[in-house]
Amino acid sequence: MPVNTPKLSDLELAALGVIHRLGPVTPYRIRKEFLDSPSTIFSGSAGAIYPLLARLEARRLVASASQATGKRASRAYRLTPAGKWRLIDWLNSPMGRDEASDYDPIRVRLHFLSALTASKRRTFLDNAELALTEQKQIIERHCKNHQQTGDLIDYHAARGGLHTVRARIKWIREIRNAMFEKTSAGGESPS
Repeated sequence: MPVNTPKLSDLELAALGVIHRLGPVTPYRIRKEFLDSPSTIFSGSAGAIYPLLARLEARRLVASASQATGKRASRAYRLTPAGKWRLIDWLNSPMGRDEASDYDPIRVRLHFLSALTASKRRTFLDNAELALTEQKQIIERHCKNHQQTGDLIDYHAARGGLHTVRARIKWIREIRNAMFEKTSAGGESPS
């Protein structure tokens, strides 16, 4: 592989993975894979996927061929040997800080809760728990679907997300208890 090959984005690399797993595959199916995922990290929008496929094809990482789907023709994409090499290289590369990042938008907001009244802090925590609980239910359904189809790799990947969201729910509850236990015990109210 040439040394000066441009670095691929995480979305481009994930798309290579989807094409490897499902290929030959239409852009619609690739979009659906991202849109159906309980993760909102990657965009499945047409405005993201179609240009991405054009870039990957221009870099000769994927190749497309015309195929009939219903009443109209469509393109089906498959990995080229160079595309498979890039996918395998990505999977085999050591993980750095970005991959191990624990970025959490709820935690970022939490740092600034002192700007809110006690009542609004409690509302913030309640809303965070509600959003996390809804996400947990989505991931549970996703896990169940993968378990029923026997897709163990996707099942365990989804279970990782489920463990994370369960831990975040527990964390929110611990924060709520720590912030408001004095009030419920008749002590002083948090400011």
